[in-house]
Order: sequence, then C-alpha cells, then structure tokens
Amino acid sequence: NVNETSTLGRSPLGIACAKGSIEVVDLMLQNRADITVGDNQGVTPIIAALSNGHVEVIKLLLANGADITVANNQGVTPVLVASLSGHVAVVKLLLENGADITAAVGGGVTPVFAASFGGHVEVVKLLLENGADITVAVGGGVTPVIAASLNGHVEVVKLLFENGADITVADDDGWTPVIAASLNGHIKVVKLLLENGADITVAVGGGVTPVNAASSNGHVEVVKLLLENGADITVTNNAGWTPVNAASDRGHVEVVKLLLENGADITVADNAGLTPVITASLNGHAELVTLLLGVPHIDASKPDDLGRTALFFASRYGHYQAAQALLSEGRVNPDVRDWMGSTALVAAVANGHLHVAKLLITSGAAVEMQGGVGQSLMWWALRAGNTELIQLLM
Repeated sequence: NVNETSTLGRSPLGIACAKGSIEVVDLMLQNRADITVGDNQGVTPIIAALSNGHVEVIKLLLANGADITVANNQGVTPVLVASLSGHVAVVKLLLENGADITAAVGGGVTPVFAASFGGHVEVVKLLLENGADITVAVGGGVTPVIAASLNGHVEVVKLLFENGADITVADDDGWTPVIAASLNGHIKVVKLLLENGADITVAVGGGVTPVNAASSNGHVEVVKLLLENGADITVTNNAGWTPVNAASDRGHVEVVKLLLENGADITVADNAGLTPVITASLNGHAELVTLLLGVPHIDASKPDDLGRTALFFASRYGHYQAAQALLSEGRVNPDVRDWMGSTALVAAVANGHLHVAKLLITSGAAVEMQGGVGQSLMWWALRAGNTELIQLLM
C-alpha cells in the first residue's frame, strides 16, 4: 500500500520527497501515491520536498497536479517555507506556477518577511522583482527591514532600503531598525543605517536609545560608532539608566571604559537610587568595581534610596571579590546601616556567606553592633543555620 502512513502520518511518498529521491517519487506516483495527503503536521509531499530544496522533485510533483496553495497545520504555504529556507530556485519555480507572495501566516509573516528575517538576499531580491510589499508588518508592527536589522543581515537591509524601505518606521514598541541592530551588536547594519539618515535619538517604549541598548549588551564597537555620530550618553531610559548604568549592571568593562573616556557620569543613580558602582557590586562584577573605584571623586559609600551601599549588596549576595575591592583601600565604611538598621555584615551573615563575613570582620566591621530589624548578628546566623558562622561570631 503506497499510501500507508507511519504513526507520525508520514507516507512513503512524503519521505521520498523529503530525501529528494526522484526515482522513488516517480515510481510511487506511477503507482497512484496520493500527493494531497499531509502528515500529522500537515506537511504535504511538496512541502517536504521544497523544505529541502529538491527542485526536480518539486517539478515532478507539479507535473502531477500538486497544489502549491495548500498550507501545513500552522498555515504555512509552500512559498513561505521556501522563502524562509532560502531556496531561491524553489521560490522561483513556485512563482512561475502562480504562488501567492501576499499570503501571510502567524500574525502577518509574508514570504518577503521570512526571507528578510533569515537573511536570504537572493530570495528577497526575487520576491521584490515579483512585487512583494515590504511595508507589510507582522503582528507587533515588525517590518522586514526591522527583522533584517535585528538579525544583522546587512545585504538584505541594503536591498530593502534601495527598494524604498522606511528605516525610520518603528514597531508597536518603538523599535526602529537602528535600535534593533544596536541591541544585537550588528555594527555593519548600524553603520549602513546611520549613513542613510537613521535617527539615534529615538527610543523604544521603555526609553531605550540605540546607545543604551548597545551598552547594555556590551557591544563596544557599536557604542563607539554611535558616540562618533553624536549619541547622547546622558539620556536615561524609563528606569533612570544611562548607558553607563546599563553597562555596569551587565559588567561590560570595556564599554564602561569607553563611556568614561567620553565623559560619562558615574554618580548618576537610577530611579531606585542605584549608582553604577552599586549595580556592579550587586552583580559581582569585581573587575568593574575596581575600575569604577579608580575614578576620581567617586563616593563608593553612597547608598540607594533604602540606605543600602555597594558593600551591602556585595555582602548580601556573597560576591567576595567585589566586597574585597570595595574594602581594599579603606574608602568604604563597613558599618553603614540601611533603613532597617542592617549593615553589610548583617547582610552577609543573614544570607550565609561565611567568607564575606570573615572579610568584613578582618576589615574592621563591628561585630558587637545590633543587627537589622532589632535582631542580633547571632540571631541571623542561627536563622541561616550556618554553624561556621555561629562559631565565627562566638
């Protein structure tokens, strides 16, 4: 039985088409194999063939009446599959046989969007020659040029721009092509967009500008390029982060160095009062903490809005090297209390960080001071259940 299927619904014809075995496909067609039956995912023999770029098999299927308008269970048509896979010869063949390049799936994904997303420049070129509309966006307002920029496909971005793509249009969240490219560090795309008038002052819904996005993800060369083109490093996002705050949070030392060379202010705190040295300490970025401590006039003891210092956070999360860097030159007072009365030592003890607690004590932290919220250090050690901490405090 040539139409017998497996538990996954795959027929012998579908399997042969996927493998590109044209002789087997021909034999099965001669024995009346059904070319309309799809597997459990709705993948018909022609979709199986074109997914793998088997042009001759597709020609044979078309000659035997295969329907190129039938989609799989997700609504994906053959031409969309071929476009996403980058099989230009297959796309050309489908277009010659009347494939509809306007048919969309999944919130508006058209063949030209799929090809742009995947970076298949020859497929995009072919679709444009056949009238593809590059202004159609998927759900959320993402256009082909935004998708190509996000994934770093510079040749596709260039082609789309040459064919009228608007690089100033943002998606529903405010993401423009240049912000998308900056976020992922695609310097060639960013450079191309800047050369063609991209606006680097526009921010996404969260207030993130291109330089903020690039700084957050550590793309130092993109940050440098944006600065050379006039990016403002004092602008904050909705959380109050400047680029140096964003870079410090992620521990991007080289980006912070570059921003400092360009006049970044490391005293600026975000909406919660967190300065760059606090966020670096909170996340255990010891090398960055050391770098920031080397900046003249830095106040490493400046607390956040709840009275918590950089040392408090390093101690709370057990970041020994960051705490060591903060204590190294005696510039940080280990006995500063937060709004609940807790010191860095309380934070270390309460969270069971023995090595940090030892470091604080050897650096002069007062053991006899009352702990946070009216509890003693010993109470916090007992609560943490750390016998070594209990012995240390005894």
